[in-house]
Amino acid sequence: MIKPTQISAEDIKWIEEKVGSVHSIKVLTSGLTNNCFKVKTQTGLFFVKKFNLSRLDKQAIQNEQQVRQWAESVNLSPLTFFYSQTLNLLIQRFEVAGDLASSNLAMDDKIQQVATCLARLHQQALQPHTKLTKQDLTHESSLLIARAQRSTADYKNLIQLCKKLDENSQLNCLCHGDMSFQNLLLGSENKIIDWEYARLAEVEYDLASSIVINQLTLAQQQSLIEKYQAAMANKRISIDKITDYQIVFTEINKLWHLSESD
Repeated sequence: MIKPTQISAEDIKWIEEKVGSVHSIKVLTSGLTNNCFKVKTQTGLFFVKKFNLSRLDKQAIQNEQQVRQWAESVNLSPLTFFYSQTLNLLIQRFEVAGDLASSNLAMDDKIQQVATCLARLHQQALQPHTKLTKQDLTHESSLLIARAQRSTADYKNLIQLCKKLDENSQLNCLCHGDMSFQNLLLGSENKIIDWEYARLAEVEYDLASSIVINQLTLAQQQSLIEKYQAAMANKRISIDKITDYQIVFTEINKLWHLSESD
């Protein structure tokens, strides 16, 4: 067995205690917020995530845990079999059907899947999430500017736009914040993974985030919005807000990559 450098002997020992002898480990993501692996053991295939403590503080991990557990309870996320707070590792079932990114679906069908999943998420009752992390793009962008060792003065317009969006957000639904094609697992009922950026926000927040992450063209953006509205019984959506959020998420993504490269 070849062991990826992102996973330790202690991690593997814990995994084997929980799900049997490890036969192989394949890196699914590396260099992103967390490291994820496809692990084959004597008892089956598993999805293993190693949380990156250099990027996620205690509150962020607690927020992820709370949202993930709720998402599991309403069948929006795969069940977590085991979680180690000491090692910051979780083990979930590996969805053999794979993620939306690696599927052979046409782009229009992929967009439909994203729209449907976002609508399912946004229609859930809010009561269980009242203590979860609220949208705070101002704080998040400021942290990234500092981490990337850039001058705040150079990002004055970005900070002002973040403040405007934060102050005027309806905070009326739980948003995933990272709805990439990779984070949507296909199956008889699709599942969403990677809840680190989940926030109490508004629908425009999630739509814009998904547009930026998936690098959708203008025609594809319009398709996503139309399919989402159809799934939400033609809920009114602010196109201006989506545009503003897109500006913010584009800049935040650039800052994230700058902070990783420095």
